[in-house]
Amino acid sequence: MSEITRKDYETSHGKIAYWVTENIDPARPFLVFLPGLTLDARLFAEQIAHFRGSTNILVWDGPAHGKSRPFKLGFSLEQAADWLVAILTREKFTNPVLIGQSFGSYVSQTVLRRHPRLARGFISIDAAPVQHRYYTNFELWQLRNTRVPLQLIPWPALRWLTARSGSNTRAGRKTVHEITGSYSKQDFVRISAHGYRIFGTATASNFDFTLPCPTLLICGVEDHFASVKNYNRRWAETANLPIVWVRNAGHNANSDNPEVVNRAIAEFVESLPHD
Repeated sequence: MSEITRKDYETSHGKIAYWVTENIDPARPFLVFLPGLTLDARLFAEQIAHFRGSTNILVWDGPAHGKSRPFKLGFSLEQAADWLVAILTREKFTNPVLIGQSFGSYVSQTVLRRHPRLARGFISIDAAPVQHRYYTNFELWQLRNTRVPLQLIPWPALRWLTARSGSNTRAGRKTVHEITGSYSKQDFVRISAHGYRIFGTATASNFDFTLPCPTLLICGVEDHFASVKNYNRRWAETANLPIVWVRNAGHNANSDNPEVVNRAIAEFVESLPHD
């Protein structure tokens, strides 16, 4: 079984922690896992365990998340995307499949918009399109103004709500609760508000965008986080994209029902054209 090694990438804002297959096998697929807002690499524990023996894997703690702290905020979604591209280039991750959950999908979409030939495929898990046409101006305003509402919620209740809204299973909620326990309330609110703000800003400036590579949408049947489920339905219909609806799964479908999600990932990767 391939070993996974921890590495750091230095930026002007701080270091980004990531884990990568130690001995790369160019004959195997390259999978890049990108967790959602306030979450970290632990979200993809089931995927890493499943695929590490048959693929090359890279997973990060996104900027200002998990072990990628301390990290100065104020960066844009485009900067986060460029840092990811720099890491992939450093690790010689050629023609990867980008697999992003929620905010990780927004980073992936931004990478694909800026570097349309970079990826072999893209899997979006419980996310929405980074395209203005899917949102009202009020929805975009809400995304850019979440700090005060979040600050008003007591910290124990905020952690509980984050776990309940993110996962539909006891194991999934436990993972989220453990991850949020690594933050103070102040840091959690700052990171959350910043993430929503840069997503809203990037989305407001992108009216139309055609994904440049084969794409699969995955969404939990029980995903009740904001309007993500509706966005996935509209995204699939409007862009004519395949979608896998995962039963017994919420917003973190890959953590709630890893067996179904792992199978969907494997089948998608296998369906991609070979070089």
